[in-house]
Amino acid sequence: MEEIYDMETSQLEALLQQINSDLMSGGNCEIPERFETFEKYERKALKLREHLELELEERGQVDNVLNFFLSQASTSIGGGA
Repeated sequence: MEEIYDMETSQLEALLQQINSDLMSGGNCEIPERFETFEKYERKALKLREHLELELEERGQVDNVLNFFLSQASTSIGGGA
């Protein structure tokens, strides 16, 4: 699970999209070899999806804060506020 923190945001989004596609397929997808059944894969995929969604949400919040301060800094430097 810690590996997701080292991944780029675009990689997380692609992984999340793949998981969502697999889950929506209802078992008509390629199941990784380590899972005996779709149901076992589905349980793990649901947990991973939750972690991915939380990580992406947190990254979005950090981006919003950074953008706010950067825009404040550029306004201050530019002679605004």
